[in-house]
Amino acid sequence: MSFKLLKELSEIPSISSNEYLICDYIKDKLNTIGYKYRVDGLNSVIAYKENTLNPLKFMIATHVDEIGFIVKSIDNSGFIKMEAVGSWWSHLVMGQLMEITTSENKRFLALVGSLPTHGIKKEIKERTIDLNDLYLDLGVSSKESVLKLGINIGDMITPYAKTQMMNEYGYVISKAFDNRISTYILMRFLEEVNNKNNIFGAFTTQEEVGLRGARTSTNMIKPDIAFAIDTTLAGDTPLTKNICKLNGGVVLSMIDSNSIAPRKLIRYLENLCNKNNIKYQYAVFNGGGTDSGNIHKSLDGILNLTLSIPIRYMHSNYSMVNLNDVEECIKLLLAINEDITLDKIEELI
Repeated sequence: MSFKLLKELSEIPSISSNEYLICDYIKDKLNTIGYKYRVDGLNSVIAYKENTLNPLKFMIATHVDEIGFIVKSIDNSGFIKMEAVGSWWSHLVMGQLMEITTSENKRFLALVGSLPTHGIKKEIKERTIDLNDLYLDLGVSSKESVLKLGINIGDMITPYAKTQMMNEYGYVISKAFDNRISTYILMRFLEEVNNKNNIFGAFTTQEEVGLRGARTSTNMIKPDIAFAIDTTLAGDTPLTKNICKLNGGVVLSMIDSNSIAPRKLIRYLENLCNKNNIKYQYAVFNGGGTDSGNIHKSLDGILNLTLSIPIRYMHSNYSMVNLNDVEECIKLLLAINEDITLDKIEELI
């Protein structure tokens, strides 16, 4: 694995609709590994390597946007109100460090304000503060000081967090692993895959606010088969319980709020995993959603399924994954490319 690549991908600030920094980074990487690319109208980057002797189009999609905030207002004392982009729980935000990225790509640290624990009334302690009440403290004395820094309404706000290995091999934490861990998987896949088929890697935008780049990318590619790579909730902690766990293998996602995996495709992947000694597990819960929600409904309908990486503490300043699950996912994608044919796709529909 390349920890350097994972670290760089994860730490780039790029929220939904402001994915320019991550997309520019991806374009540079694609140039170094010999891929051509196109960009759709939502700024999704579509990498491709063609095989003129084989018409099969094999698409892998991973969204590159992260959740965050934008600057909503600046008061006279220099405090900044935030507007959420994507799904947050305010309980996890107070007291955390954030980073503001200006339109000129200057970055400034800020602290999310919180109430002091001493003297808080019981009824206040027992409720969660409204997201609209959250604010950033830049450690300045006035609105004029904020404006002098070049910070303006609409500027991007993301968690300030560093990618770090934990205390047993494989366990790693960072911000934005939803979905930069999958972005890393797709980059690794593109580096290692042969073009037995026509390979398309869609780095999609605006997933966190409605799976939007998935629809436009799929319409451009017109794939025969497509897989979304994303994260799914790990249920292996004292506070979260389900059948997914870190270091349990790549996840075959059966169902979520906007897609249901075709039964034949699930069985095909199970057999492929067993044949190639790939460790796998399942996700079976009707919550959340991935790019698959729009991929499978595009055009005349696309044979599609989500492969997931289990993740702890999703949509917070730090989430945790296990790199062994990442490697199993890459192995499965490579095995699919080697095995899949147009005839097999017809059998799976």
